[in-house]
Amino acid sequence: MTNAIFDRSHALTIASQNGIRLGVIWLASFGCTMYAMDVPFLGTLGNFLGLFSILMGSRMIRAYRTGIYNLSWLQSFWFALTCFLNAALITTLGQYIYFAFLDKGHFLNTISTLFQNPLYAETMKQNFPEISMDTMLETLAAMNTRAIIVQLLFMNVMATGICALLSSLFGGFGKTNSQPEVKS
Repeated sequence: MTNAIFDRSHALTIASQNGIRLGVIWLASFGCTMYAMDVPFLGTLGNFLGLFSILMGSRMIRAYRTGIYNLSWLQSFWFALTCFLNAALITTLGQYIYFAFLDKGHFLNTISTLFQNPLYAETMKQNFPEISMDTMLETLAAMNTRAIIVQLLFMNVMATGICALLSSLFGGFGKTNSQPEVKS
């Protein structure tokens, strides 16, 4: 069932389609995280979805390896990186739409509520003693959508590398259909 020649364009097409699926999972995780202060269960669900995307990535690699082409580990990493880069771009687009059109100040209100929590305020004072809470809130309020999206894009790309590495480690090794089992 597996081909002898690796077709990079076909792999790129499949990886892009898988990236759309992973991007939807990441967007759901982002949405859960944005409303985790209002409904605490959503924070746990958002974290679960983030971890679930790594398992989905490894399953996508395994499915490509067993059904289409027996990838080496480096090819598996390239495949996973392509999947997760597409997911990062889709997620960043969704985050832009959220912050530009849907947020209406919810993010800043959540952060300011968090800063009013005495435990969190004390932690922030210990970590950043030279910066007051009012200064932090003013800095956040002064950020425009573009600045937030650029920061989220960099965060998504960094997450891409980590997720691709883990997915290729989990899905890039092991026997496939083209590697028959040795019977003793």
